Amino acid sequence: MPPKRGKKKDDKKDDKKEVEVEPERPDGKKTILVGGWSQVQDMAQAVGLVTPDSENIIVMPGVYEDRIVLEDLPAGLEVQGENVVWSKGVEVGSKVAIKGITLKGDSVVGKSTGWAFLDCIFEDGNNLLTLHPGVDGTVKNCVFRKNVKSCVYCFPQAKGVVEGCTFQGDGGALTAGVTCDNSATKFHKNLFNTLATGAYIFCSVPPSSPSDPPATPTLSSCTFSSCTGTAVHIDKSATVVFKNNNVHASGYWGVTVSNGAAGTFTGNTITDKVRIREGCRPVLSKNQISERLLNENLKGTISMQECY
Repeated sequence: MPPKRGKKKDDKKDDKKEVEVEPERPDGKKTILVGGWSQVQDMAQAVGLVTPDSENIIVMPGVYEDRIVLEDLPAGLEVQGENVVWSKGVEVGSKVAIKGITLKGDSVVGKSTGWAFLDCIFEDGNNLLTLHPGVDGTVKNCVFRKNVKSCVYCFPQAKGVVEGCTFQGDGGALTAGVTCDNSATKFHKNLFNTLATGAYIFCSVPPSSPSDPPATPTLSSCTFSSCTGTAVHIDKSATVVFKNNNVHASGYWGVTVSNGAAGTFTGNTITDKVRIREGCRPVLSKNQISERLLNENLKGTISMQECY
């Protein structure tokens, strides 16, 4: 429970023992309170109070206008809030968990592993969450909406698990749920709805040799619904594991594999057209494709089989 409200404004100014940090628990851990009646009124001040004994930062309801920076903090810190808005997003560079916060604008994970976003809302930005090379963490049960470009953008060699999230678009021409450039991020049980493209997987720099294969992202048990363009596009020498997904009501193609891309497609249900461009050799097994599969490696044929 939070401590009781601190002293009133007319109390003596020389008494600076306003409650900022809850008393230590028996295990020595501390909680820092931000906003509301606390003397700590912004996240920068709270971050300055963090010590190795700090376990939680609890953010009181409100809108916080500064860009939040969480870098080089002790591992295992949790930042949580309810009805809290960080209006300029967050920069993460520590093993920290962020829970229940609404993040506006473009947020970035620039370094570190073991970070997490839990039950957060990302909205009103270009690339709502960008994962830089070498990072590895978790995004779980979050909502992404009102994006101009990508909800999640993964740079080469970024890793992570994105699970149970909703990517809600408005049909804008440039919108994408996820964009992965040579990234091994795993996407599991997510909903992609009313975006131009649900997932765009590519390699900006093609592998130099077979001994240097591209990183392989995984999309499994996801639903791609009502994408206005191509729901899933595997492009530019990328490879993917695409398993047990449901793709329907796409405006153009359900799945396209192009420009030397490959991967394994297993157990998917796709009610839209699937296109494999010439020179691409993905492995297809036990997929239900109810409209058509256009394989340009088979000249002059449009296969209408139900299972591939």
